[in-house]
Amino acid sequence: KEKNEKRHDEAEEEKEEIVINQIIFHIIVTEETEPRYTEGIIGLDEEQKTFWKKHLITASEGRQYKFTEDSKLRPIVKEILKSDEKRFIALSKVIAKQFKDAHTNNTKNGVFLVVTAAIKDRSLLYLVKLDFPNAYSLIREKDNRIRLAKIESSVSQDSNDIQKSALIDLSEEVEWDALVIDKYAKSSKGYITDYFRDFLGVEKSETEEELTKEVINNVFTWAKENKEKFGLKPQKVKDDTISYLRSHDNFEDNDFVSAIVKATSPANRKQQEQSLRTYFV
Repeated sequence: KEKNEKRHDEAEEEKEEIVINQIIFHIIVTEETEPRYTEGIIGLDEEQKTFWKKHLITASEGRQYKFTEDSKLRPIVKEILKSDEKRFIALSKVIAKQFKDAHTNNTKNGVFLVVTAAIKDRSLLYLVKLDFPNAYSLIREKDNRIRLAKIESSVSQDSNDIQKSALIDLSEEVEWDALVIDKYAKSSKGYITDYFRDFLGVEKSETEEELTKEVINNVFTWAKENKEKFGLKPQKVKDDTISYLRSHDNFEDNDFVSAIVKATSPANRKQQEQSLRTYFV
């Protein structure tokens, strides 16, 4: 517990050390296959840096994912974090286009932001899709500073405008590659929509805490579904699961199933054990 609290305190301190470096955005229009690209990095004042730092800190609460071996985004991230301004702009366009291409259905009008940041010597990339219904007002406006002011105003009025975000860190300091927030994703889909997963090229990187919750929830659901069939008491089964996980450093399938199934009859016990194993598979 003390170790976890220390990690939490260190993580909170790190968040305050985030520095926003560069920001660029491209405009997404529903009926257009290509984003409307902007050409320049926007110089931010201190108030704007604080504004985007706050949202980047929010993104750090996202779910953990790792890049797959065939992720198309990962090599681009690696390059853009080391690039000069000209290359940064070019690669930001590539990323925005890949995002638009990945969304096979109509995506809502909005803005796709590419932000570089840092925590000490760690380089971060923050990718954000914002809903912005009146995207054409941004297209008509030619001054990028005014455009960004409109975007910030919209987000300030409704933080739900942030539809999707990914905070990416390729350093060895963390166990994940991307922290993902996906507003419309369902729990049954792992809290990430298929197209956003495909765009990022990621897979779930589950923490010990998340795995524990998943085991508890799965066993509880199994007990509720088989309550009548096996005469189970779901809450008792859940309590037994929690007790097992607390008293064992390592999770071993057969040992766990044997500990959870309480049937006294050999036939009933075998049937319940088989049912629980099948459920987990």
